[in-house]
Amino acid sequence: MIKALASVSLPRLRLLLTLLAIAVGLSIAASQPSTVPQADSLDYMGYARSLYLTGSYSSTPAGPEADAQPGREPLYPALAALTARVVPSLASSLTSCSPPAEGCHKGFKVLAYLNGLLLGLATGFTLLALAELGGGRLAHLVTAAYLILNLHITKDMRYAISDFLAMACVALAVWLLARACRKGTAAGWIAAGLALAALALTKASFLPFAALLTVWFGLRGLWNLRQRGLKALVPMLALGSMLLAINGGWMARNLMLFGVTSDNRGAIVLSTREVFDHMTPQEHLAAWVWWTRGPGNGLAKKWFPPEVWKRHEWYEENGFFLQGQVARHEQRLAEIQAQHPDWTSSKKFPLETKMVIGEILSDIPDYLATMPVMIYRGLWCDEFMVIGFPLLILISIRALRRRDGAELAALVPGWWSLLFYAAVSLNIPRYQMTAMTALALATGLYVQSRVERKRLIPANT
Repeated sequence: MIKALASVSLPRLRLLLTLLAIAVGLSIAASQPSTVPQADSLDYMGYARSLYLTGSYSSTPAGPEADAQPGREPLYPALAALTARVVPSLASSLTSCSPPAEGCHKGFKVLAYLNGLLLGLATGFTLLALAELGGGRLAHLVTAAYLILNLHITKDMRYAISDFLAMACVALAVWLLARACRKGTAAGWIAAGLALAALALTKASFLPFAALLTVWFGLRGLWNLRQRGLKALVPMLALGSMLLAINGGWMARNLMLFGVTSDNRGAIVLSTREVFDHMTPQEHLAAWVWWTRGPGNGLAKKWFPPEVWKRHEWYEENGFFLQGQVARHEQRLAEIQAQHPDWTSSKKFPLETKMVIGEILSDIPDYLATMPVMIYRGLWCDEFMVIGFPLLILISIRALRRRDGAELAALVPGWWSLLFYAAVSLNIPRYQMTAMTALALATGLYVQSRVERKRLIPANT
């Protein structure tokens, strides 16, 4: 088997590994039960239904004029509506089930297969990025295995959620960014900009990242302007133009229709993060145990009294989740309503966001103290995080020392995911699917570097 793989060219090996990843993803999707959309999935399917039936992006077929606020990021609902065009069962469920009922759950099964396909494509794009970074056969095998065998990320595959699309978009963006850094062509930077724009239309949390990356390339271009001329500004212009045209257009649409650029989820997400700043020292300690995948909950209940772990339960009335999502959110809106009784919801939510940010800034020591445990919570998305996360740190340090722009560009989106979600949300493990490309790449690159180093050291030393 090993000899056979050694004789296979790298492009063919990448193709074989990608097909294997797709096959595994589809097999896992087939093994999971079909489910009725609920929670976030209801929102996605509502917009997919309107797109499929009327061609308008709105929560109901009545059109955006009947909505109170802008909707979720549009790329996943658009993909679901496109899938309905070619899959009759999904089309039937979108048409006849609003809201989705138990009797139509089988029609949504195809979205699980779509998630499996996207997971396989994410593996393929990650391997293409690895090739741009000089990864050999061993690095390809390790990186692919890291993703294919990482079964924890597949547990939510049966749900209609955007995370698998986001994972594929991150991997695509990483590949194209690494390629653009190596090749330096205008077309390459435009392609990278398109990938970043698509990612931001899937997860709005990556729009600030794309904007900051554009600014960084702009500053670097200005620094090198004398030496390289106007070519030094190509990365900034290419990335910026794509983001302005696509994401700027989406925000302009929302501003024109609703007076705001996004919906109210920002305020609620920040509220759910802010509430953890009020953990007692004992609750903070219990969080490290409670959020450990597998035995964490049981161990926390065994090691701590109920008053220490009780508020970590999802639907505890006085728990962190319901306090952040519901109670504190409603309290702030009530305060705003009392001060501005004539304001519409679209005006209240931006003010609530400012209120939450003000609360966080007024208690910054506790906020910073909770960051490590919030990062830790998200890391449990990764089956192999005890290996991958330390190696991500090591490979990132190596890239910084070498000033390897392509390698840094490939790893930075993962770091953004790990840090940003911990900074602004409750950072459940599913949110960190967008960090998996960086973790897998770092592991593959590290293993390859260790093998190459051993080959360079004489046997008698």
